[in-house]
Parts: sequence; structure tokens; C-alpha cells
Amino acid sequence: MARKYQIPGVIITNVDKNSRLKDALKRGDLIYQINDTSIYSLEILKLVDENIRSQYRARLYFERDGVRDTIELFFNRNNQRR
Repeated sequence: MARKYQIPGVIITNVDKNSRLKDALKRGDLIYQINDTSIYSLEILKLVDENIRSQYRARLYFERDGVRDTIELFFNRNNQRR
């Protein structure tokens, strides 16, 4: 699956059916950036995920089938994605 992408990132292998992101992200999408931080490993993604919750919103950059797109993530006071 990773061979089809020309940039480094983290490939989504599963999107929980109860996730609020289930309509925006799909299995096989490549997350390559969150805000100004390039995501080139799962470890970086985990660190960024922990830090963005305090900001209440973030922009996630991803690629699907050769097309790059973005979505904005919002967090409520309980740090849950909306």
C-alpha cells in the first residue's frame, strides 16, 4: 500500500465505525502533515496528536488516490474530536 505514495507519511489501516472522522478518512489514506508538522512516522503522529488537543483545532493533510486534501479537526473541552 505504501508504494503508491511518493511522500512519507502514515497510512490509515482502520477507521473506527463510531469515529467522527469516518466520513472524512478511509483505509489507505496517507496522513502526511498536521498543522505545520510533517508526519513521517507513527511515533511523530502520536506526539503531534497529544499536543494538538490543547489547541482545540488542527488541520490534517492527507492524500487519497493521488489527490491531496485537508480537513479541520476540532476538539471540545474533554479533548474529544468533533
